[in-house]
Amino acid sequence: MPDIAFHLLLLLCAAAFFAGFVDSIAGGGGPITVPVMLIAGIPPLQTLGTNKVQSLFGAASATIAYTRKGHVQLAEQLPMALMAVMGGSLGAALATIVPGQVLQAIMPVLLVTIAIFFAVKPNLNDLDTHRRMPPLSSA
Repeated sequence: MPDIAFHLLLLLCAAAFFAGFVDSIAGGGGPITVPVMLIAGIPPLQTLGTNKVQSLFGAASATIAYTRKGHVQLAEQLPMALMAVMGGSLGAALATIVPGQVLQAIMPVLLVTIAIFFAVKPNLNDLDTHRRMPPLSSA
């Protein structure tokens, strides 16, 4: 890993705190941290791994806080959590197989695509008026 200049280290810290804040409220801190880590010169595989570890702790602490306040029913969310773990494991395995140069070329395109999707997505607000997917028990 290359030496990181002090100003890039400050940028990485600021991005990490901001991404953690976003993760704790709505999720999605990765689009903040991933580009900053790539700009700092961190290789794509290490960037993805670092982002996933940060995201794991952010999601876990938010889940604990929201569950304590009664906003989350863990038993109802378990099937979706298991699918997320399986998808994350598959993605991690795939990322280790894909060459670093390919990841470095694909990641900016994916990040821009995701940003455009959320920028133009209709009805993007903080209120869900109805459940989009029923729990598996009632499906």
